[in-house]
Amino acid sequence: MSENNNGIGVFAGFVAGAVVGAGLALLMAPASGTETRQRLRSKAEDLSGKARELGDSARERMDAVGQVVRDGSRDIGNAMKEGREAVKDGRDALKDTASEALATVRRG
Repeated sequence: MSENNNGIGVFAGFVAGAVVGAGLALLMAPASGTETRQRLRSKAEDLSGKARELGDSARERMDAVGQVVRDGSRDIGNAMKEGREAVKDGRDALKDTASEALATVRRG
């Protein structure tokens, strides 16, 4: 879980750095105010689209991980149920064998 939080922090830092860097680059470039604002708007839209794509990708990956966990949990539950049934069957068989041996000993 901490790896996800660290990844989100790195991503947020990357996006913030990209926005600040793009803004500074455009402000330092010799262009009119209108042209600079248009460039800033275009870069912001591009970054917004990329962030949305990365978010969608992360969501898909988390959904896949969740499915693996659910499947694994179900498999473990099934294995535990089968194990309990096997122990019960073994116990019952042991009781039957012990009862038969005791009956044989009593008969002489």
